[in-house]
Amino acid sequence: MQKAVVPLKQVFFEIVGKCNAKCAYCITGNGSQTGTFVDVDKFKTTIKDLYNRGFADENTNFALFNWGEPMLHPRLLEILEFLDALNIKFSLSTNLSSIPKQLSTNVLNNLTKITVSMPGFSQNSYSKIHGFNFAKILENINTLSTIIPKNKMSISFHLYQFNISEIKAAQEYFNHLGIKIFSSFAFFNDYHMATNYLTNNLNKEEMLKISKELLLFYVDDLIAQMPQDYRCPQFDMLSIDENCNVINCCAAPKDSPDYVVSECSNLRLDALDQRHKTSLCQECMSTKLAYWVHNAGHASNDFMHAILK
Repeated sequence: MQKAVVPLKQVFFEIVGKCNAKCAYCITGNGSQTGTFVDVDKFKTTIKDLYNRGFADENTNFALFNWGEPMLHPRLLEILEFLDALNIKFSLSTNLSSIPKQLSTNVLNNLTKITVSMPGFSQNSYSKIHGFNFAKILENINTLSTIIPKNKMSISFHLYQFNISEIKAAQEYFNHLGIKIFSSFAFFNDYHMATNYLTNNLNKEEMLKISKELLLFYVDDLIAQMPQDYRCPQFDMLSIDENCNVINCCAAPKDSPDYVVSECSNLRLDALDQRHKTSLCQECMSTKLAYWVHNAGHASNDFMHAILK
């Protein structure tokens, strides 16, 4: 097993362990899992410790999200001010249901990118998934574009069966604004739901709903391509939850006995290198979920090219 290389290029650091969207296929949106806000002082200490111990350097990017919505943190500006003062690179992913009132370019100097996740381009699609006011989301995107350089913004359009007809309008809208838009198949951001799907253990009601909403025609062909020596990209990343615990990977559910690797303050490189031995990791590899999650983008790109060419 190839060892993790440090300093790490990518660290996912969850600053909010909950979300206000109602996505049925996401572990926080469907209520299967919830958390709290990261303690800001502990966050600062943890970041500094990662640098002092060689796990991070000037090339490390901190993604301030995983399952949660980072814009909900009541002290988000203080977190961003801290990162700015230390010249630390970071990225954000958000449903953009709200924007902190004091958010400004002053705390975004080291922002590498911000991704806005959208479940469609109509109120009907938003009512089905996020549960937000679509017009307000567009207003927030326009507001954000006055604060952040547009080359650092991107729209992630999540493809469902019911919103395929909306993608062209979305592309025209954001191309006009000069904001990059890309599409990806919506899938399970819920480890248990995903593995149950791959092992044919979802119940009839779940499968009926999925058959009407998700695009999963490509999955069998995709995972059949998984090489025997496939190395999951998670082995070269670090995921930290809002309690400042290093967790097995970004998809690890909190109810798994393999969820926590160690407290961040006690992290050792050999502990990272042993993650592949956990039951959670072995199950993820055996069901080929690891390959699906990290390669679904290729299938969605091919699909969009075919229908929009």
